Amino acid sequence: MKYLCLFLAFALAVVAAGKECQVQSDCSESECCEIINENQVVERRETRTGTCKPYLRIGEACSGANAVNGYCSCQPESRCEFVPDEEEEIEEPIAKRSSGLVFGGDYKCVA
Repeated sequence: MKYLCLFLAFALAVVAAGKECQVQSDCSESECCEIINENQVVERRETRTGTCKPYLRIGEACSGANAVNGYCSCQPESRCEFVPDEEEEIEEPIAKRSSGLVFGGDYKCVA
């Protein structure tokens, strides 16, 4: 029983880690080959390996730097865009505001 539990724990860890990849075609259509750059800047090496991870879905938080740094970003048919928070009630029209800046919101995957 003890060995069965150890085997199951190991099998789950392997599945959770994802499939190893070197190029996008190593992964399924719903995944990308996530090869994280060590220095978090654009960097190219001949023999780097990564892990197949699912793309971010529409509505999930994203960052414009995800893809540049090797992380999976939004699904191919979507893009990462700033989505302002919905305001409940505006005291004065946006056109009359002096700054025009939007402070509340987040970057999300949108169609």
